[in-house]
Amino acid sequence: MRRNIYTSPILMATTCAVVGALAALGKFNSILNFPVIFALICLFFGLLSLWREQPRRAIPARAGILLAGVLVAVGGWVYQGHQIEDRLAERRLRVLEAIQGSAVPRLAGLEPLNTDRATWDEAASFTARATVITFWARWCSPCWKEMEELEVLYQRHRDEGLRVLAVTRYDKPEDPGERRSDFAKGRQFLEQREINYPAAITDRDDIYRAYRVPSPPGMALVDHEGRIVDFAISLESARSLMQKAAALVSM
Repeated sequence: MRRNIYTSPILMATTCAVVGALAALGKFNSILNFPVIFALICLFFGLLSLWREQPRRAIPARAGILLAGVLVAVGGWVYQGHQIEDRLAERRLRVLEAIQGSAVPRLAGLEPLNTDRATWDEAASFTARATVITFWARWCSPCWKEMEELEVLYQRHRDEGLRVLAVTRYDKPEDPGERRSDFAKGRQFLEQREINYPAAITDRDDIYRAYRVPSPPGMALVDHEGRIVDFAISLESARSLMQKAAALVSM
């Protein structure tokens, strides 16, 4: 039976289009830039197939089919980004309305990762002019940039009264071996990225619920009276929060 020279490009384009549609529905929100990476992979293998397959006269049509699939995938990725931004903005406003001005929930039952207990307790006393609490995880790629920028802010304003706390949690707290592994990997993560502000790990979900952070990233700003004055989820809102923190300690 004669092979249809358009079958492979159509299948690949359809796959790209499906990925784009799923991205637009938010199915890959936890996988950073997955749809556009997938689209580039489709394009690479598609061009490879165009170069290797015969007849050559079919190349323009097959290239058009593949390009259409890739464009749909990239369009889905762009739309996904806008949807995520809108959802994060709405969620941030809801959380801020619920907790702004309230007394900060205490951080109890945490194990310091990169400092001693006394240093952690002092930072977590919320008596400093401003305290930033960031919730992070090793697998949370948006957290990485926030933590690095927080380190710059911390080094610049720590002597003026800024405190920064980083909170993460065990993936499998019920397994002793996994707990030891999570603890060691958490310390390694902080060392590799040269994070010096106090960080700790916990198995308590109630801390996350108290700060309205179902999963990282999440960031709260606390004033010298121990009250929450701002909350951030996205990198953009986190940068705004950091500016407010700098303003508090510079007053």
